[in-house]
Amino acid sequence: MQPAKGHHDDDYKYLLTSATLARTIDGLLISLESFIYVLEEDSTKMNYDVNYELKYYLARKESDLILGGIKNCWNSFEYLVMETPRFKLIRKYYDVIKNIINEKGDIHSGKTYECMSPPALWRKEYEEAREAEADITKPVPIKVKKIRRYSWVEVAILIALALSITSMILRFFVS
Repeated sequence: MQPAKGHHDDDYKYLLTSATLARTIDGLLISLESFIYVLEEDSTKMNYDVNYELKYYLARKESDLILGGIKNCWNSFEYLVMETPRFKLIRKYYDVIKNIINEKGDIHSGKTYECMSPPALWRKEYEEAREAEADITKPVPIKVKKIRRYSWVEVAILIALALSITSMILRFFVS
């Protein structure tokens, strides 16, 4: 299957526009994921390989803005794509993106992105604090089991014996 080169130029321009407007790596990935979604939707109708199509568009010179932003924030990119459930679609094409960045080598994005959006950073810090808190061992309360002297059968026999002795004593005094 050959890529449908040039078929998604309008979608690609929209991707570049939204990438210039994005301030964080989150925004950049949302734009990229929507572009990949369009490619996948059309691939079922037009019968082409999304990998080739994605390579075709990301290999362009204009894509340096997107790829440079991803390269500058590589740790955040890996965390957001691989660890969080938000970007499952990009996760499928992680190797394609990584290979293109490695092939291009020195990529400079004309824009700097915040590498970790604050809510994701707060969540990560919260999870790290919880993990550290979980590592602290808390004392386990000791439960003392009550020891029963007699079983229920023995108690019933003792009560029956006490009642029979009491009844014999009462008969002796009454008669």
